[in-house]
Amino acid sequence: MTIFALIAVPVLAVLFLFIIPAATHKFINATPTGPKQAVIASGHLRVWAIWLTGIQISAISFLKFIEKGEVLSKNSALFTAILIFMGSSVLTAVWVVSSLPSQIIRLKLYISVDNDIFERRLYGFLPIIKFGSLSTLFHVYFFVGISLYFWLMYKITIG
Repeated sequence: MTIFALIAVPVLAVLFLFIIPAATHKFINATPTGPKQAVIASGHLRVWAIWLTGIQISAISFLKFIEKGEVLSKNSALFTAILIFMGSSVLTAVWVVSSLPSQIIRLKLYISVDNDIFERRLYGFLPIIKFGSLSTLFHVYFFVGISLYFWLMYKITIG
């Protein structure tokens, strides 16, 4: 697996998750939501993103700790892939959490499909990126990164 392929996968994921929703920016699956429910949902997502980021920082720290030995020299491509996907997940999680104040400020004071934060634009000034797309992307990066991490741990301990 080349470094080009490792970088191409997250880039293609970004294009897939942002370009397609941008072409159909109407509220296709929006749920009528009140402002209180939207604030509660954003709070749950904030806590979840912080929790996932903590797990990934711990995993990356552990990998950097064992990198000093020769354990990872045989698995350098896998190690690089883990760092790329977990790093991408941390960055997208930070972006999701940083956009929550903008999401809350733009809520309507009545029940509306406009209050479905997952179907809204990330920020008011970014017409392309939907909040739900970025949230999905950080979960995909996390899943791929943690799966590769467990594969590496398996190879180190068993294989």
